[in-house]
Amino acid sequence: MLYETLTGRRPFRGDAPLAILRQHPTTPPALPSAWRPGLPSALDAIVMRRLSKEPERRHQRAEDLVRELRGFRDGAR
Repeated sequence: MLYETLTGRRPFRGDAPLAILRQHPTTPPALPSAWRPGLPSALDAIVMRRLSKEPERRHQRAEDLVRELRGFRDGAR
């Protein structure tokens, strides 16, 4: 949802649900800033971490995401 909120589009697109499902395991989504130029690279990094193909790279708890977003908001980039 964060990706879609920032870009106005979903991270994966296709003509049919199966086409979208096929992209998920192998195709990385475009950086949010590709769709919304000027988006800070730190915010790109947060969003892409959420969408990582490797579960261990993602935030393990909602609190971790909240902490990182607050740090971004407060200028800890």
